[in-house]
This record gives sequence, C-alpha cells and structure tokens, in this order.
Amino acid sequence: MLPALRSRFDRIERQRAALLAPLRPVGDTTLRFQPPTGGWSVLQVVEHLVLAEELTVEQMARITPRPVPLRKRVRTGVMIGVIRTAFLVRARIKAPSSALEPPVTDVTLDQLMQRWAEARCRMAERLDAVTMAQLPDRVMRHPYAGWFTHAQMLDFFHYHTVHHQRQMGRIQRARRLAAAH
Repeated sequence: MLPALRSRFDRIERQRAALLAPLRPVGDTTLRFQPPTGGWSVLQVVEHLVLAEELTVEQMARITPRPVPLRKRVRTGVMIGVIRTAFLVRARIKAPSSALEPPVTDVTLDQLMQRWAEARCRMAERLDAVTMAQLPDRVMRHPYAGWFTHAQMLDFFHYHTVHHQRQMGRIQRARRLAAAH
C-alpha cells in the first residue's frame, strides 16, 4: 500500500480496535439499550459504521476508475471540511441513505466485528493495488460531498468514526442515567 494510504488506513484500523475493545466485555443486552428519547443503540451505531464500509467496498468494486478533476477534488475537500466540522460540533446528522440505517435485529457484536474485519480486509486489498497514478481516481461517491479519492475516503471514515464514538458515549451515559432511576 502506498505510504499516503497506509498511514491513513493504519489510523482507521487503530481507531476501530479502540472503539471495539471496551464493547467486548459488555453484554449484548446492554449494547442494545436505546435512549428513552429515541435514537440508535450502541450495536446499531456499530452496524451503521460496518454498513458504511461494506457499501463503500462494494462501490469501489463497481466504479470505473477515473481521475476526479482538480476543481471537484477541491469542492469535495471543502465539503469534507463542512462534514468534519458538523461532526466535531456534535451536530446530529441523518444518515444520507436508508441503506445506512441499521435495522433493529438480533445481530451480535461478534457478528458485526466479523463483518467489519471482512470489509476492512477487502478495502485493504483494493488499496494495496492502488498506484501513484491512481491516487486522484474517484473511489467513493458520498451523497453530500461528491466523489472521494482514496485518501479522502480514508479521512472521511476517520471523522465519521469519531462522530459515532461520541454518539456511543451519549448512549452509554443515557443508559447509566436510566439505570440510576
């Protein structure tokens, strides 16, 4: 994998491990808690992250590689900045597609961890094949931001996960508060 992609990929791998580690000893019942005010459970948040990467890897396989023109890369960079800012100020953002909304099912954390690992493995295989000439190629189309290059996609997944880690913290605080009453 090219160094510019390897550093970003390693960052999201460390982030995934850090997100999942504290969840492993927690029971699925606790992870299924939904705040009384509405919203997703921790398991649904994890499934949303998994779905986003699974759908991206599928998209990567279907897309015809073409360079993203510089002006569109700049526009996408600006849009990523807007999205990142929205994530950092903790704005609630509706999933841009119903395909990214996790269903309420009996999926377990172990199943989600396996699916996420498989999606990451397929992503790594695709990224391993990227050449310097292909770095500006389109790889993922975000519904709001437009076409992402390989590096932009990896940066997006980093900020996307940060956003949802905060959401998981809010869910866990709501669960502790509900249990105290």
